[in-house]
Amino acid sequence: MKLQIMKPVFLSSILIIVISTITLTAYFLGEWKFLGFGPGYIPMAPLTALLFLLLSILLIIQDLSLNSKNQRRIIIIGSAIIFVISFISLIQIFVSQLPDFNTWFFHGEDEIAGIPVGKISSVTAGVFVLYCLSLWTGLSRNTRIRELSSILAVIISIIGLIVVVGYWYQTPFLYGGTGVPVALTTGLGFFIGGSALIVLRKNDTTLGVSFFGSSIQAKLLRTFLPTVLLSVLIEGWVFSVLVTRSSAVNPVFWSGIIALSSMAFIAAMIIILSRQIWKTIEKAESERDITLLALQKTHNELSNAYTQLKISEDKLRILTDYTYDWELWENPTGEYVYISPSCLRISGYSAKEFYTHKNLLSEIVHPQDRLMWEEHNQTRCLHDCPISIYFRIIHRDGGVRWIHHICQSIILPSGENLGRRSSNRDVTHEKEGEIALNERNAQYQVISENSADVIWIYNLASQKLRYISPSVYKLRGFTPEEVISQSFEEMLTPESYQLVETALPQRISQFMAGEESERVQITEIYQTCKDGSIVPTEVVTTLVQDQNGNVVEIIGVSRDITERKEAEEKISLALVQIDQNLETLAVLNDQIRNPLTIMDFISEELEGDKKRILHEQVLLIDDLINQLDKGYLYSEKVRCFLAKHLKNRYAKSEEQ
Repeated sequence: MKLQIMKPVFLSSILIIVISTITLTAYFLGEWKFLGFGPGYIPMAPLTALLFLLLSILLIIQDLSLNSKNQRRIIIIGSAIIFVISFISLIQIFVSQLPDFNTWFFHGEDEIAGIPVGKISSVTAGVFVLYCLSLWTGLSRNTRIRELSSILAVIISIIGLIVVVGYWYQTPFLYGGTGVPVALTTGLGFFIGGSALIVLRKNDTTLGVSFFGSSIQAKLLRTFLPTVLLSVLIEGWVFSVLVTRSSAVNPVFWSGIIALSSMAFIAAMIIILSRQIWKTIEKAESERDITLLALQKTHNELSNAYTQLKISEDKLRILTDYTYDWELWENPTGEYVYISPSCLRISGYSAKEFYTHKNLLSEIVHPQDRLMWEEHNQTRCLHDCPISIYFRIIHRDGGVRWIHHICQSIILPSGENLGRRSSNRDVTHEKEGEIALNERNAQYQVISENSADVIWIYNLASQKLRYISPSVYKLRGFTPEEVISQSFEEMLTPESYQLVETALPQRISQFMAGEESERVQITEIYQTCKDGSIVPTEVVTTLVQDQNGNVVEIIGVSRDITERKEAEEKISLALVQIDQNLETLAVLNDQIRNPLTIMDFISEELEGDKKRILHEQVLLIDDLINQLDKGYLYSEKVRCFLAKHLKNRYAKSEEQ
């Protein structure tokens, strides 16, 4: 708020304040006599000066145009004080028992022409009552009541002017009677204050606009009314001074001179005003032509804008009516402003049915989700940010649909609340897939948590395990939480860690180059246990890719192969023993066959029963040797089978 000190109301109020302050100061100093402006004239009463002082402050406050409750309250309270004091002073003429406020400010018994000094006039009190009524009616929002404020202000100004003119002609009113006359400064204060009230109402009343407006009528009134009034006053004053008080002056001659002077003055004002009016008309016509051109341009722009707006509206209508989601807009009272046609596809009910049946959406919510929906409706208005919930509805065909509901308040930058915007999306397939996935994940979790093998997931970016099954505790003695924080170097023996560090980058590189066989591999890895022991494991690893084809994780299954390694050791020992036995058997075979050949040769030299018996023993021994040869062949086959079996099963592990 910035106070404009050159405004008429402010200047008028300051002038009244100056007059009131001087009056109160003079009474306080005991120098009230010079306030009468002539012998035999009553000065302004101190109570009148105090009321003028308060009134001027109220005029300044009302001129500030604060439009606030505090401003109205101050004006009403201040004018009420003035009204009560003035009304009591007014009716003291009829009711003498009422308190005399004048004695509070001036206790002297001085009189002028039989009239007590320092007493407020009944006319003054009545005008102050009119002042208060004008202030009160000026605060009203009713046009007719504000018109009454302007009328009262004009009456106050006229009364003040009459008092001033009476003193100007040296024939003031109410002198010579019993009533207290109105002082010159009081009349001047009424005229100035009434004029200030008229200026306050210049824009919101018919009377004010008629005088202060920009129309030709207002300009004529502003010119001729003061001119004629001033001419008449000057003419009356000159005539009363020069004619009536001088016997040497011809009244008829001076009356003619004064009349001609007044006519010349008014004629000059008419000429000046006519030129101003003509310039105003020319300027108005020029501005009219410019305005017409501007209006034509504006019309064309509005036409183009309307066309673009129509196109935009059509696009917006297409966008909203053909949106895939079910869009809603509710006003602050909960009534639907817009419902997109897609509600028919999602719910089976048309937009018209939702418009006519406000609670239809709540009624088709699944019974198990209805409590959640009601709680959402009760609390959503407490939040300005978007709120998202999932619930089910019963489709018209009896089926169940999952809905993803998002809503948010519509608050304009000005702070105006336009209601709430909602969007409902059918996510039945996604929700059913999510439920199925959760069920599968639960099954997988049961499998992983109850599997004897250790299942783990290793993230290549963080180089940490993302998951490991609880069975790792049985394998290594560490809890899953402890293992998650370990690196490969802490998990493996130095030889196995070096193997992984070397082979894994090569494997990933070959896989990214197109070697699909590198996706899954089986490797023997030796892992360290919490008690310091080492456990051999068979690890099956699978490379996992992201949507861009990059290898991001490794899924592994680790199995304890301690017993198998022990069995392999036993088989290896057995193969060595078999080899030794076969070698011994081959030597023994050679050592037996050589003597047997000699015995067979000797038998040929013998005759009779000796030859027969020896030949039979040779054949028997030869048969035994043949059986040994067959056993040797069977043993060799067994050895080859075992060696081949072990080689096929673990050859790749040995290569790694």
